[in-house]
Amino acid sequence: MINEDTMYQTSLCLLFSNRDITYIDMEEIKPAKAFDTMCDLANKFGFKKPTDKKFFEGVMNGDLAGFIPINLFIDKKNLIYNNKVIYKDNDSIHLQITSTNLIEIYKQSKEYINFTKEFFDKPLKYENLGIFLKPQEFERLKQDSKLFDVAKRYLNNFIEALEERIDLEKAKLFKEKDVLNYLKENKELRVKLKNILDKELVHIKQHRPDIVASWKYYQEFEQMCKELNGNI
Repeated sequence: MINEDTMYQTSLCLLFSNRDITYIDMEEIKPAKAFDTMCDLANKFGFKKPTDKKFFEGVMNGDLAGFIPINLFIDKKNLIYNNKVIYKDNDSIHLQITSTNLIEIYKQSKEYINFTKEFFDKPLKYENLGIFLKPQEFERLKQDSKLFDVAKRYLNNFIEALEERIDLEKAKLFKEKDVLNYLKENKELRVKLKNILDKELVHIKQHRPDIVASWKYYQEFEQMCKELNGNI
């Protein structure tokens, strides 16, 4: 199903026809360029320039979206065999499995430190993922060698399972080629989508044809329509 209500770029631009509309290529807000892009926009539009370049170089969640943050409470009472009660009291050690950027977003970077290297012997698959604790909590955990070893073993098993789950969910996602193949077999939807795009991409084609030219799968869609439908 194609919903016209979600595609109204040119229609929206017409409402602001007396304004200076700026298009930003998605390549310009990827980690390597995002900070410089925001500084350029700050100069152009007069808002305060960002100062934390490292923050813009990170990926907010990416493949981790929907999986983090995760809170883990470590308590020696859980060392009792088959004790599945979750203890969350003054004796518990709070640990966060989350991303560096989320720690920054929630303004916790001064409280919670990334201790990932203390629990894992090799880098994690997802660089932005980390194990965060307050320094005093980490010291409490380190002082109890048995509890630390159990926590380390648990985290290694948990992260391995988490990475497998993320890979499984990613494999379920439709790829661009899947969408193109579906449209190839469904003329009614293909024609409907082309008509919508022809209408709603007029403005950006006029002002930033370079951006449109960089859309690989849109160009493939256009070519497919020419081959299957003719120039409709």
